[in-house]
Amino acid sequence: MDDELQDRSGGEAAATLTAREIAQLALALARAEQPQATLAGIDRLGAAAIGHCLFSANAFRIESMQVERLYSSNPDAYPVGGRKNKKATAWGQRVLIDRQVFTGEGEADIRAAFDDHALMHSLGVRSIINVPVVWRDACLGVLNFACPSPTLQDRQIASARMFGLIASAAFLP
Repeated sequence: MDDELQDRSGGEAAATLTAREIAQLALALARAEQPQATLAGIDRLGAAAIGHCLFSANAFRIESMQVERLYSSNPDAYPVGGRKNKKATAWGQRVLIDRQVFTGEGEADIRAAFDDHALMHSLGVRSIINVPVVWRDACLGVLNFACPSPTLQDRQIASARMFGLIASAAFLP
C-alpha cells in the first residue's frame, strides 16, 4: 500500500490547492445540491490542476456491477444517468472491487479498458485517470479524468487522488 502513495519514479508527487481553491471546495461541499455542486467544483479546479478535457463521475451500483453517471463535463456525449456494465472486467475488478487507481496512457490502454474508446478518441482523450471514491471500506463511485496528452505526469495522478478524497463527502447519503 505504501508504494501506491509514491509516484512512479519512487519520489513523492505533490498535489496542492490554494487557499482560495480550498474555500471554493468548502462552499461547494456545504451546498445542498450534492453531489453536483462538489463535482462541478472538482471539474473546474481539476481542469487547471490535471488538465483534463473530459471529466465525469459515476456512482457504483454493486448489486448490478454497474456505474451510473452522476456528473459529466460533456453531457451531449456522456449524459447524466447513463450506465455502464463493469461485471467481469479487469477495470471493474481493479477500480471498483480492489479500489485502486487506474491510469491508461495512449490509445492501446484506453482501447483495452473501455468499450467506448472510439468516442473517447473522437473527443480528444489520449489518457485517463480513474479514481475510486471510497468511504468506510466501500467503493461509492469513481471519478474519471480524461486527458488530451497520451502520457500522464505524477502530479496529475496525485491531484486526481486528492480530488477523490474530497469527492467522498459528496457521495455520502
